[in-house]
Amino acid sequence: MPEIWPSGLVVACQAAMAIIFAVAAGSKVWKPSAFRQFCNSLSRTLPIRGRLTSALAATVLLTEAVVALSVTVPALATGAFVLAGVLLVSFTGSTLYTLRQGSREPCFCFGMSAKPAGRLEVLRNLILLAITTVGFAGARDSGSLTYPSLGVTALMVSVGCVFALLVINAREIVDLVKP
Repeated sequence: MPEIWPSGLVVACQAAMAIIFAVAAGSKVWKPSAFRQFCNSLSRTLPIRGRLTSALAATVLLTEAVVALSVTVPALATGAFVLAGVLLVSFTGSTLYTLRQGSREPCFCFGMSAKPAGRLEVLRNLILLAITTVGFAGARDSGSLTYPSLGVTALMVSVGCVFALLVINAREIVDLVKP
């Protein structure tokens, strides 16, 4: 069991966060109109306008990409988990703000959704924040972190990938099982 904590769980958290943030960033640029739609949704849901909207959207996109690329690098993982945590707190706060305002704007977290952001997105972000915290706690001591065997690493990367797929598709999964 010593291979699982902390090193195995850190690997699972790294894999999950890399995939989740890569898909989030990629969904905003996968076609020319995607980034524009993301900018427009920000201006409709948050009290920002003009160049500030584009600057915020670009900052979100670049920060998601930085997290996706750096979270798997041992020397950068701790900082990447902190950055992911800051993003997730910001996303949760902005989602709560839009809910309070009564907005029906679709969520652009992982591309265009037909459904407005809601409690599911808040719950998802809180779960991701918990995963980020676990990853940070294990990675912050990376100087003494011994990575698990190849078999355990493969297993934990698989766990992280499955978790990421569930998170990315949470809205669709809930819609499938909802009566």
